[in-house]
Amino acid sequence: MSSLKSLWTKLKVAAADATDPGREHRIGQFAAELRRALVTQRREFSVDAERDRLSMTSSECRQAAALAYRVFVQKSWEDERQTEKERQQLDWIAAKLELRPSERQSIDEECGRRIFLGAIAHVFADGDVTDVEVARLDQIAASLGTTTAALVQRLYEQEAIGLLRRQFADAAPALTKDPAAWRRIAATARRLGFSESATGGLLEQQMRAVLGHFFADAAADNRLDSVEREAIDRLLNTLPLPASVREYFQDEVRRIVILTDVAEGRMPTATIRSFSLDAGERGFFEGPALFQRVRTLRSGPRLEEHGGVVGITDTRLLFRGEERSFAVRLRKVIGVDQVRGGVDISSGGKADGTILFGRDAGVPTAILRKAVALAKQTETEAGRDRSRFVARDVRQRVWQKYGGSCANCAATQYLEFDHIVPVARGGSNSEQNVQLLCRACNIAKSDRI
Repeated sequence: MSSLKSLWTKLKVAAADATDPGREHRIGQFAAELRRALVTQRREFSVDAERDRLSMTSSECRQAAALAYRVFVQKSWEDERQTEKERQQLDWIAAKLELRPSERQSIDEECGRRIFLGAIAHVFADGDVTDVEVARLDQIAASLGTTTAALVQRLYEQEAIGLLRRQFADAAPALTKDPAAWRRIAATARRLGFSESATGGLLEQQMRAVLGHFFADAAADNRLDSVEREAIDRLLNTLPLPASVREYFQDEVRRIVILTDVAEGRMPTATIRSFSLDAGERGFFEGPALFQRVRTLRSGPRLEEHGGVVGITDTRLLFRGEERSFAVRLRKVIGVDQVRGGVDISSGGKADGTILFGRDAGVPTAILRKAVALAKQTETEAGRDRSRFVARDVRQRVWQKYGGSCANCAATQYLEFDHIVPVARGGSNSEQNVQLLCRACNIAKSDRI
């Protein structure tokens, strides 16, 4: 009932204003008279006496009293703070003007919020939160009986989130070189009432994009130099990433480190359990694989597939399946051509065919190719014109062309540079033949080729 009564009162006032154009000006004059009377009469002031003296209606008197009180409140905020003495004075003024508690509270909060909004608008405008600005916000919030964090969370959360995202976007280029860049963002978030974990959640998508771009660029040549490794470690150790995201990128680091080592001739050591090695034979890799070969029969060509385990050592390529097994000396391998998901092997014997290593074929493929080169006592691979290396400037243009998203599904996470026409089939490394694909779409494309 009270809310309906309040609504009815507001409607009557609005109707009165509509039919009495001079009412607003008259209320303003009444409010000015009430302020003067309060200042001069002080204890002797009576709102009823002033209503009779000025011939105000009850409605006009309530509006004038509220307007007069608002002016006093605004004056108390001129230095952007309310002292205890000023609050006591406002208590006395509100009582003398016979304001309802709810009406007085509404005016107090509205005036205080306006001051706070003006102060924080400057923060949002310049994109930074200095110690001076924080002290200013804290002073205003304290006068309102609350904290900066509480006010931001309750009234300006979306604006604050927008500020943090803009600040992160501006700082992104420096994050790999300057750990303080993130600390400044975290400090801003903390000052606005966000914990570091909450900030990480708000900025997770942007953090993934920064890491994804950096990894795609670093992994394009399957090498990770000391500068890139240091930058990646700094990002992983600085940004508050979710555990699953951190683990994914840590796995990516390990993968690229192995590829870098292999490219430079530092071969990994693997425990070979599925095969018996010769004395002094060193294992490089063991894992699941699928061996395929095409047999020519009278009825036509037939594709054979054998699932099993593959082993790579410093002298041999080994395969064991339920129906087919073989071992071939690496020095007898004529060619190792990279294909989607694995390699085509040419040895002039029973190992000829395709070995598919599964979802992450890059590491075993690189190990096998380097192992063959080492076994033949050469450090350079034949057919450099068929290299899969994509120049940095090409990678940058491709990234901009696709807007940092998958060309197939528009995903923005786990992106890789992909050759539209595979290098093994004559595809070039030009930007016309390179696209961005997410890991899932890249694997799906591999399955179709």
